[in-house]
Amino acid sequence: YLRFIQYFGDTEAREVTGYSIITDYFEAIVKHDPHFVQSYFAISPANSLFAARPEKTVELIDRGLQVITPQHPGYPFYLWTYKATDEILFLGNLKAAQHSYKKAVEWARAREDDLGNEVAENFDRTADFLASNPNPTKAQIGAWMTALSSSKDSKTQNYILDKLKNLGAEITIDPNGRVNVKPPQQVGT
Repeated sequence: YLRFIQYFGDTEAREVTGYSIITDYFEAIVKHDPHFVQSYFAISPANSLFAARPEKTVELIDRGLQVITPQHPGYPFYLWTYKATDEILFLGNLKAAQHSYKKAVEWARAREDDLGNEVAENFDRTADFLASNPNPTKAQIGAWMTALSSSKDSKTQNYILDKLKNLGAEITIDPNGRVNVKPPQQVGT
């Protein structure tokens, strides 16, 4: 984890490698210390946003959740919401996200305290909203655009551009090589 923090904060190293090895750090943490709940809160968003690997983030959080319990110290229920965020914003899988929020409700209530009950109510409302099957496309485009602005290497950028095209965005490159992304007009209407 400390090596990840050093790498992530080292601008010169990232200029050479980009963010692609975040996933390697994440895999190592889950393999060697899956109970280190706090590490997920830093590395999972980095893996999704900067390395553009949200599907791997979901997979690694799932692996960790196989050994983590609601009784772990800190706020393990938030792991479910981090997973749900990727399921909504990047993967567009509302059913999976709804399930993740329901699990977050269970885990928050297992705390049997005011904080747990308060966040459980919020998570429950979110799960109910997801059950109404809202269109996630506009939010997905925003998430992928954020990832695009964070990406440094062309392989990751091309991957993100493909995701945006699949969501209906129009991609153009101006004469200066600047990428322009135009979301589809009907999104969110």
